[in-house]
Amino acid sequence: QVLATVWTFLLPSVKQSVYFHRPIKIENGLETSHQHIIEPINRKPLVQKVIDAYYLLWVDFLKAYSNLHVLKWSLWWAAASCGYLQVLSYSQPVWQTAVAKDDMIYNGAVEALYSII
Repeated sequence: QVLATVWTFLLPSVKQSVYFHRPIKIENGLETSHQHIIEPINRKPLVQKVIDAYYLLWVDFLKAYSNLHVLKWSLWWAAASCGYLQVLSYSQPVWQTAVAKDDMIYNGAVEALYSII
């Protein structure tokens, strides 16, 4: 988890959202030396922007899950996550009943090792 957190700080920042806050660009016809001036126009009402964003999310969802490989991977990931959480949820009551009051409890270490495996 520490490595993942450090990795996120090393990634470049995102300039704009793909779904929300997308500027609509038009050329206004003015030319400078070698480039067109492009200015963002945000004239749509907020409700329409939200509808458009959710429409794009839905289209991307349909594209992603129409791929059989992605669908299989998602089902395996969901099953593996459920199994992992089931084992972790079951191991806590087992530790409470199996370990005597005076013994050292290593349930945190075992869970950390299990996460690494």
